[in-house]
Amino acid sequence: MAFRELVSPSLTELFVKELEGMILSGELLPGQKLPPEREMAKRMKVSLAVVNGGITRLSAKGFLRVVPRKGTFVADYIRDGNISTLEAILEYSENYFRSDLLDAIIDLRKTCEGRVLEQACRNRTEAQLETLASLLTVFDRAEDYTEKSEIAFSFHHEVSIASGNMVYPLIFSTFRRVYRSFYYTMFTIQGAGPSRNELQAFLDCIRAQDAADGQKCLTDFIEHWRHVFYAYYHEGQEYHDWDRRQSQTS
Repeated sequence: MAFRELVSPSLTELFVKELEGMILSGELLPGQKLPPEREMAKRMKVSLAVVNGGITRLSAKGFLRVVPRKGTFVADYIRDGNISTLEAILEYSENYFRSDLLDAIIDLRKTCEGRVLEQACRNRTEAQLETLASLLTVFDRAEDYTEKSEIAFSFHHEVSIASGNMVYPLIFSTFRRVYRSFYYTMFTIQGAGPSRNELQAFLDCIRAQDAADGQKCLTDFIEHWRHVFYAYYHEGQEYHDWDRRQSQTS
């Protein structure tokens, strides 16, 4: 058995995560000018190269804007960001309840996933149906919620592949952390049974090529998801607190 070498994050990566957190939390606001690089290096006790490299990465991710001879400013990342910006936002927010992000993701899921399901019903192959069915079998055998969450994401990703549109799987991969985190949270609240039933319903609709019923199942599932999250969490709360509270009170 081969064991991989464990590598700690570089100082540049830590610098990037620190500034991303300050920007996404609102501690640094769009348009705000950052201190000179040498001053930031001194305050954060890192080299000038770390600060310079971090600013370059954050600019590429849409969080900072470097203006020659004027300085570095916090960018309007919603207006000027890109897919890397979205990935950073999702990573930052994956463990905490944010109603604005949840509603945005739900709206995107209804629009995008509905189209994916429709195309999967039309274009799926027998081999893809077998793959989806095997994923549910593996889901049933999985012993913990972390593993089940990964399999649930794989199911959605496989449906996107079955759609026949090469872009959809790439979009779904961007949301991998969100799917895993949200499924894990749903499992800790209500167990894996209800979500397992929904995945089976999706498969049945795809197998029957019944896009209309599939759309209804998807809408009902997503709205149930919304209801559960709003019922159990308040703004900014850590998602996995619920099952810790349950264990403390039982």
